[in-house]
Amino acid sequence: MPPPAPIHTHLPLAITAAPHNWASALVPNPTPTSTSTSTSSSLIQKTIPVSSSPAGRAPGTRNPLLGRNVHIVYDAQYADPKDQQDLVVPLQTLAGPHAHVQAWVLTNDNAEHVASELGKQIRESDPRAVVVLHADAPPETVAGGQFTALRQFLAVAQLPQVFGHLPTFCEQTLHKSTMNQLFAASGVPHADSLTLPDTASIDSSATTAFASRLFAAGAQLFLKVDSGFNSAGLTNACIVSTLDQLRTCARELVTHYGPVVVQRYLSGREFTVAVCTTAFGTRVFHPIEREFAPGQLFSPPNGTPGERVVDETREPALVAECKRVTSLAYEATGGGAWGRADLRCDGAGNVHVLEVNNTASFAPNSYFAMSAGKEGWTREDVLREVAAVAAMEGRWDSEGDKASTDKRSGAGM
Repeated sequence: MPPPAPIHTHLPLAITAAPHNWASALVPNPTPTSTSTSTSSSLIQKTIPVSSSPAGRAPGTRNPLLGRNVHIVYDAQYADPKDQQDLVVPLQTLAGPHAHVQAWVLTNDNAEHVASELGKQIRESDPRAVVVLHADAPPETVAGGQFTALRQFLAVAQLPQVFGHLPTFCEQTLHKSTMNQLFAASGVPHADSLTLPDTASIDSSATTAFASRLFAAGAQLFLKVDSGFNSAGLTNACIVSTLDQLRTCARELVTHYGPVVVQRYLSGREFTVAVCTTAFGTRVFHPIEREFAPGQLFSPPNGTPGERVVDETREPALVAECKRVTSLAYEATGGGAWGRADLRCDGAGNVHVLEVNNTASFAPNSYFAMSAGKEGWTREDVLREVAAVAAMEGRWDSEGDKASTDKRSGAGM
């Protein structure tokens, strides 16, 4: 089937840069385990050096996008051109007035065709062009925990210059259960959790033992949809204090949404922190606190009533701990471009990670922009830095482009 007509525009997106190991970034990720709190050693991880870059504005890295045409590859969730502007604008600024930015929408049905056509166009007519990947997780492009359309696209396209949301980072942040396993394996502070893959697991001895242990310690439990986005299915009834409440809520969620994660409820303050990859390592930005309305127990789908920048002069230890936990969580999930970590304190004020968002909004008024902007970084700064890492590691425009392309696209794997 022919691909949808590309959308020509001169305006950007939210991306994540190329991992340090392109081959491992394309290795399939195992599906989440079932009723278990243990961590699988087979889960793919990648270590990113801790940042040594100074605070303040981005380093004066060269702009590897200047003068290059840019192709943004979106999944079907971003078919509306209005949803593409957050990336198009800064990418156009970096590419310059004489370059063009073009958007493509990828589905399972057209992935191979788009890859063939775009790959051929770039190799034969525009070898300096750059492809930026922005992949979320609509059901039609994910199967068995893998980003099938994106993997197929990369395998066929054989692109010389590419960066953004590569499959492994996407897959390792797709399910809360997978992230919790990675956090546990890497020693990242997070709430104790258990996965309920089906209704049969709700009444299992493992579930009863897990819940009873935490209830006995005076904790409440919070039930979340394992692959849910934007607080899907969450109500105040998802915070439970008894086994009967847990079972009632779990059956409702599993029936309507599939596997559910049960975790210790964290009752303290909540923060979100932007993060990206640079040549200096992981760069963590400033924590933004979500302000809850009276009686509000968690972040609802439409967001909290307000947010504020945490005052580092008054709470330096809190800011430092939020940054530390964010860095650990981003690295544990294989972050290689940019993302945003959601954090929450327990009743004693200890910071825990809730999850890492690989496709955090890149809009000018987004949490990501607020967090990075507090430390003097613009969207262009972030894109320039992650592109520079990909250019350096991929040897863009060098004689080794063919070998580099094979490595990045997973050819022969």
